[in-house]
Amino acid sequence: MSDIASKLSRLSPAQRALLQKRRRTVAPARDPQAPAPLSFAQQRLWFVQQLAPDSTAYNMTITLRLRGPLDASAMQKAFDGLVARHAALRSCYRPDADGNPQQMAGTAPRLALIDCADATAELAKIVEPPFDLRQVPLRAALLREAPEDAILAIGLHHIVADRWSMGLMIRELAVLFDAACRDEAGPLPLPDLQMPDYAARQRGTQVAGLDAQIEWWRNTLRGAQALELPRKSSGNAAGGATHEFAVPDDLGFALRQEARQRGVSLFTLLLAGFNLLMYRYCDTDDITVGSDISNRDSKETQGMIGPLVNTLALRCDLSGHPDFDTALTRTQQVLRDAFAHQDVPLDQVVESLNPDRTSDEMIPLFRAKFDLQQAERLPDRIHGVRLERLPRQDRTTKYELRMNLEDDGATLSGRVEYRADLYAPEVISGMGKHFINLLRAALDDPKCPASRLAMLDVDEARKMVSLATGPALPQHAETLHQAFLDQVDRTPDAIAITDGQQEITYRDLDVQSGAIAAALGQRDMPAESRIGILMARRPDLVATILGVLRAGCAYVPLDPAYPAARLAYMAQDAGVGLILTDGGVGTVGDTLAVNIHDLPPARAPMPRGKGADLAVIIYTSGSTGQPKGVALEHRNILSRIAWAGTVFEPQDLSGVLFATSVSFDLSLFEIFATLANGGRMVMAQSLLDLPTDAGVTLLNTVPSLLRELVKNNDLPASVRCINLAGEFFPPALLERLLEFPQLKTINNLYGPTEDAIYDAGNPVQDEPERPMPIGRPFPGSRIYVLDRNGALMPTGLTGELCVAGAGLARGYLNRPELTTERFLPDPFQDGETARLYRSGDRGRWRADGRIDILGRIDTQVKLRGQRIEAGEIENRLETHPNVAEAAVLITGEPADIDRQLIGHIAPVPGQSIAPETLRDFLAAQLPAHMVPTLWQVHDTLPRMPNGKVDRPALNAFAGGEHRPHVAPETETERRVIAIWHAFLDQPEIGAEDDFFALGGHSLLAMRLLARLQQDFTVHLTLGQMFNALTPRKQAALLDATIGQSPDAPQASDPTAGLSDAEVDALLAQMAPNTTKEQA
Repeated sequence: MSDIASKLSRLSPAQRALLQKRRRTVAPARDPQAPAPLSFAQQRLWFVQQLAPDSTAYNMTITLRLRGPLDASAMQKAFDGLVARHAALRSCYRPDADGNPQQMAGTAPRLALIDCADATAELAKIVEPPFDLRQVPLRAALLREAPEDAILAIGLHHIVADRWSMGLMIRELAVLFDAACRDEAGPLPLPDLQMPDYAARQRGTQVAGLDAQIEWWRNTLRGAQALELPRKSSGNAAGGATHEFAVPDDLGFALRQEARQRGVSLFTLLLAGFNLLMYRYCDTDDITVGSDISNRDSKETQGMIGPLVNTLALRCDLSGHPDFDTALTRTQQVLRDAFAHQDVPLDQVVESLNPDRTSDEMIPLFRAKFDLQQAERLPDRIHGVRLERLPRQDRTTKYELRMNLEDDGATLSGRVEYRADLYAPEVISGMGKHFINLLRAALDDPKCPASRLAMLDVDEARKMVSLATGPALPQHAETLHQAFLDQVDRTPDAIAITDGQQEITYRDLDVQSGAIAAALGQRDMPAESRIGILMARRPDLVATILGVLRAGCAYVPLDPAYPAARLAYMAQDAGVGLILTDGGVGTVGDTLAVNIHDLPPARAPMPRGKGADLAVIIYTSGSTGQPKGVALEHRNILSRIAWAGTVFEPQDLSGVLFATSVSFDLSLFEIFATLANGGRMVMAQSLLDLPTDAGVTLLNTVPSLLRELVKNNDLPASVRCINLAGEFFPPALLERLLEFPQLKTINNLYGPTEDAIYDAGNPVQDEPERPMPIGRPFPGSRIYVLDRNGALMPTGLTGELCVAGAGLARGYLNRPELTTERFLPDPFQDGETARLYRSGDRGRWRADGRIDILGRIDTQVKLRGQRIEAGEIENRLETHPNVAEAAVLITGEPADIDRQLIGHIAPVPGQSIAPETLRDFLAAQLPAHMVPTLWQVHDTLPRMPNGKVDRPALNAFAGGEHRPHVAPETETERRVIAIWHAFLDQPEIGAEDDFFALGGHSLLAMRLLARLQQDFTVHLTLGQMFNALTPRKQAALLDATIGQSPDAPQASDPTAGLSDAEVDALLAQMAPNTTKEQA
């Protein structure tokens, strides 16, 4: 039996399977002087550089300080020997006649000798400029600052080498330099394999079972969600940045010991910790991160210079509240499975999945990357010369976010590389600290659920609780009606209410409300009896509300504009025993209605009630289709009234517009903040009926209604203060309001009904930030930012806003299960009675201690596996100068496979806006899957009674914008349309039709480009094609190009040599709304 046969006979079944997987067909011998194809990794790097020729993201550097008697000629000889040994160091990269990129021998680079007193400028020339891959992308110099002090600087492009190669270059250069100093021949054997040969083999052979591996990756990564990392709202910082941190020695020792005891690699343990960090940072169970493998498992590749590294997309399921033991086990299995399928280059995985991406997202499978690398040890001395690493600050980054740990055998050092335009430095610095905290907590208690591991240390947790806590609550009256009566004593003859026809003084209002209270008292109404109020907006409406409260009862506002069935449901649900009206109604459902003018006169009773008594039940929309009642106590509302008394001047409250329906909580401010602080209520039927001559000083409303008011009208000169809440405050509205010089204060306020009107706010008339923050918690309030498991989120991380404190309602009337679900114990306060309310709003703490609100949790939708926050898209749209308001919905049912986002737009009056413009606008800011594919333009968006956008009504509109057919006008336009017909299955194509809106996709567009070039005998650049996606634009481009270059040669197929994934990445810029189904 031969030796090979003997070895084969001893293989286990698993080893035989591995051998079969690794078996390659024998590639024919390659002429070393002939051009070679690019490897998959090289092709991606080449493509990226062609897309952004000025980018330095893939520049790599070796910078070593050399101290001692240095023989410069020996170093040159050593460098020449290194270049001669490795084809990658002397290769350039150029397309062939068909456009396929190839690597070929170029002019071998030399080591320049430069004498300079300060090497800073010369060093920058070596390592910082971008590389032209048509020339050998390598520069090198020996910069001599003193006779025994020099810097060896080598700059090269990643297409030449990877990190493994860089270490190999240093080691071989040291050996060759030592030999040159001794005047000896280089002792190193020739490499077993050269990069061009490796690439030719990769292109010309097939790993057995590769198709099965690709299918495994497709199944594993299908539907993987992009991590919602803590990106900042806005920023102009370009390029990359880094943050370095150290793993404490005691923790590093414990991690190594834990890995040994568990029988796992240190990398596996650390990756499990990084998965936990992403689990907590992104508040999701579905974690996909990238990580590199050296891809040098054969002996022949270990001595070769070239970019062999492959990146794996590692998807880990952390559902079910796993503890660290479970998370580690799952991570270990993910790695085992991925390593078993590592033969597939990342680019082929991307091509197979064809996911949505942004134009600058070359690897759309993950946003975060984690690597553990072994530190390269430098020799202490080489022939009397001492070597030191010369650290350099990277100004670019290859990835959106990458955590890289380096292990020197004794210590672990960390480094986070990130895009400075996406992440704030304070968030990144916190990331390193939180990673360490989670690792330490996991080792201390590996059975603790990951959701409860301490990510924040004690000091940071205390800081976040302090940040969440508003100032102390000022003293206030016991009840709402007592606050009013106290004001009656102070200013009895001041005007309390005016409606344009009559003026009611505080004394008058006292008498009228006292009469209502007396009449109710005669009925022996128990404390907290629910009294319905169904009345028109007149002064006696306010008197009736005060009278009900003075009688110790609670009022249930019933808006006359509501349908009878809804009013009947509210009365029955609230347990209303009596409804007060101003005439014309006998019953509401089964409930008796009494005209207040028919109430018998009686002596006004002593006011009843205390702060903890029920004051009002406000009904809000419910997910079940029936409204739900929010039970507010006197003290809840009074906490906001006390705040108002401290921030609004008497002049601000001297004319508060009372235009909000009493069925909404904003009316509580308009009534009680005014009457408790000596102000004057100016009654109007709606904001749009704002009286211009009534001395209105303060408006309290939602942004959409105010936007409607100021669209075509000016504000009265008397208005000095505006409160806005309940919706996103669009910057365009702020710009419009700033046109009114009389406005002293514009407040952006926040608060759900369940926490009595407002919880937080701040003036924004001088606010430069977009979106505008909602400020800090008000006195007596607490606002936490918590993850879905109730843990505190640090500054910069998104979570649910959970409100607590003096304004918190009792709960939902007759909805104990819903109350238990939404009103929870407050774990950050002492005492059993402290509670908090889960608002369903998404927000985060800013570095300046204010809060950004980012939309609703319950408006999140899922489209092709991606979670989408409709509010975020709406906010971005409303920053466009021609957009007045926007609403984004999703078509179809959750189970439908062809769901699409539809954007409903109302333009600024007098302006028009095309869907193509909005697509381009969003594509520059949002991922492709967040750009609506359908659009509907409205004069105004439909409204519900509370002034908010009526989303159900929008669903009734047919999807998609109307596109009138535009006939071609020129011969070129007709020819272009004829070519389009060959590619698109459309019966009719107009000159203004969008290629992608008609069903085109990325690869089809590239074939169209090739056909246009062929038929018109022109050469079009990719950049030109990006801006011409209608027949009319393409015809104009072709006419202009033909006019400039009448003899332009026939262009080759621009897709030649590119994978589908690379073509799709490029075309993502052309069609941000292209969907997976289209492709």
